Amino acid sequence: MLRSLSDAGSDLDICLIQCARTPGDLLFEDELRSFAQLPGLRVETVCSQASGAFGAGGRLDMTKLAELVPDTAERSAFLCGPSAFMEAMRRDLLELGVPAREIFEEAFGPTPSGAKSAADRGQGGEARSILFQRCSINRVAGAGETILDIAEAAGIHVETSCRMGLCGTCKVMLASGAVDMNQMGGLSDAEREAGFVLACCSTPTSDIAVDL
Repeated sequence: MLRSLSDAGSDLDICLIQCARTPGDLLFEDELRSFAQLPGLRVETVCSQASGAFGAGGRLDMTKLAELVPDTAERSAFLCGPSAFMEAMRRDLLELGVPAREIFEEAFGPTPSGAKSAADRGQGGEARSILFQRCSINRVAGAGETILDIAEAAGIHVETSCRMGLCGTCKVMLASGAVDMNQMGGLSDAEREAGFVLACCSTPTSDIAVDL
């Protein structure tokens, strides 16, 4: 869209907010800089693991969105990203006064056919023990409950973002046991071989221990 606007010499007032895990994960940096001739374009970056000197740290939420774009309610919003991210942003945009008709969404893609929904995972199965090794907390996971579900219920902090197995933020080391992990590309082959799993989409299939 920006390429077309650049070719047309547009003077539209645009704020592009790109969210990523680290500065190294940002996309199209060189090309975005090349759009400097667009007088109405402002580019903001929000990196959940950014250093203090780079853009806005932490995750994009309603407060940060209002700080970056004070006139949010007067704009149209175009969302693209993981479904959980877009759901959260849509709620925040509505809360900030953006009319529903001015919110447009484009998903990364359909859910893979092999992926199970939370409802599917909740059927059958049995309770499994989860040992959080660093804090010596032992909890029981019921059918369909993920490592992240149990950790949060126990008050154990796990860095997380998309909550659907896409971003890789919530990776943890599985010290023992086995899990059913329905990830969407959040781990590399090397990370899986090293024993990492994604807490948000891993349900125990045996008693397990994790490095948390």
